[in-house]
Amino acid sequence: MDKLSVDGSRIAGPARLVGYYVPQCPKGRCDFLLCSLRSDDVARTELVACGVDVVCLGRSKYDLRVLGDLARLVHEWRPSLLHLHGYAAWTFGRLVARRAGLPVVLQEHFVDDRVPRVQRIADWLLRHEQAAAIAVSPPVRDFMINRRYLSGMKVKIIWNAVPVAAIRQRARQADTAALRRAFGLPGDAPLVGIVGRLAEEKGHEYFLDIAERVARARGDVRFVIVGEGPRRSALEARAARPGLAGRVCFTGFQEDVVPWLAAFAVSVLASRREGFPAVPLEALAAGTPAVVTDLDVFRGVYTHERDVLKIPPGDPDTAAAEVLRLLDDPTLAARLRENAKTTLEACTVDAILPKYSRLYGRVLRAAERAG
Repeated sequence: MDKLSVDGSRIAGPARLVGYYVPQCPKGRCDFLLCSLRSDDVARTELVACGVDVVCLGRSKYDLRVLGDLARLVHEWRPSLLHLHGYAAWTFGRLVARRAGLPVVLQEHFVDDRVPRVQRIADWLLRHEQAAAIAVSPPVRDFMINRRYLSGMKVKIIWNAVPVAAIRQRARQADTAALRRAFGLPGDAPLVGIVGRLAEEKGHEYFLDIAERVARARGDVRFVIVGEGPRRSALEARAARPGLAGRVCFTGFQEDVVPWLAAFAVSVLASRREGFPAVPLEALAAGTPAVVTDLDVFRGVYTHERDVLKIPPGDPDTAAAEVLRLLDDPTLAARLRENAKTTLEACTVDAILPKYSRLYGRVLRAAERAG
């Protein structure tokens, strides 16, 4: 991976997923080594605590010394294949793999509207240097085919997944009353919250627009923003304006977001664009009803009025009305929670890992035949 953290977050979503997946892999069947091209010491510590072996090269963006670092790592560790995520990882990893005779699996988690020109050139030159490719949603697949020059191969879609049973257990054990006291939140106030990196694409401004309208209708509701990132100062200034002043809590980075999700009456995902975030799955696993923006990445996974409520990306009046419906209608919330159990069955780590295993197996068998 290029990096394990981004924009002030201590661990990025794709790296957190590695922390979910790798410890659940059958012992003795596979060995995994996660290599970050950057420093990422905090994220490394968290992943090591999960049981993931991690090496951080400590190189900067576009540092050509990464080629030598990766070549030495491949020589020492002797992997069977390279699974690459990130611009520099795609480029340097494919170059090293070609020289070492290793098969490559590419993966992408996000649609980037601003692919750097140098990356587009590298992607075109290396467009035949992979054995397989994975996208986490149909829009990400289309991005990889149309913008990353993978039109000559089938890109497999594998949804993101979360450890549902473990999240349910942590949610049941969470001391939400102590959490409220620690952050000065009233013990009986319904909490409407959002979890995610404080970056423009995550839609926190939209969340605050929604919160302002909910606050006018319900004086008892409080709003919680869990996460860290470059937009924090601007968001705090926005939350201090009349209508929301004193009613929005910024928690900063939280190593475990499950207790917060368990404390929420409603979890909101207000993103403008996404690859396929894990937070709604984590909220549903914690037993919390979710409201999510109606993005293409969610089609085929979530269904409006069945397991979540979907809101338009830019209509805070409609979005606030949906949040209020959940707050005011316990029967609706209970129905969404019950139906979400079926949705989660397809997005557990146990359901997703065999898909990676089968893909790796096909790649390795093809490499053996070709060699």
